[in-house]
Amino acid sequence: MKDFQKNLEHFYNTIQGDGRIYYERRTKQYHTDNSVPKSRVITVQNQIKAFGSMIVDIPHRVTAYFGLVLKQNVEGEKPTIFHPSHKYLPYYAAGLAYYRLDSLFRTKEIDTNYRKAKWFLIMLFGKTANPSYPRGFNPNMLNSEKNTELYCDPIIKTLLNREASIAAFEKAVSIFSTIWDKR
Repeated sequence: MKDFQKNLEHFYNTIQGDGRIYYERRTKQYHTDNSVPKSRVITVQNQIKAFGSMIVDIPHRVTAYFGLVLKQNVEGEKPTIFHPSHKYLPYYAAGLAYYRLDSLFRTKEIDTNYRKAKWFLIMLFGKTANPSYPRGFNPNMLNSEKNTELYCDPIIKTLLNREASIAAFEKAVSIFSTIWDKR
């Protein structure tokens, strides 16, 4: 996992511009670096939760059973998160989705009453932001550069456009509230 973490951090560091976020593979790695906006730092825990929600479709587990997710999905014999053969782009897309949603909550452009459901919103966002993948991304395709780009590029493009990301997350909120209200 350590090599994957280092390589993921290097991948994050290749991204510049508005999509620049920082992967904090070591606790408080950017704590004293005043040049790094703290809101753009993605911790390992949030990376696991975002990726688990958007790509692996387990927002319910990352919310309530994070320790179990670590044990089964990260540290298990057949990890579904941080697997050495995975491409880095879906991790970045999930991290960027987390950053953008958190930003929209901070500016109150998305109703903060849904903050507790953020991992579900990230999952729904991933399913709706790329119309070519109406059922979401197949995690079995994570070792294919072509497939990860086909899935992630439209999502990243949406996330980099503030108005488009607001509309996409509002759609996710609408879907979530419709389902939640039926409970």
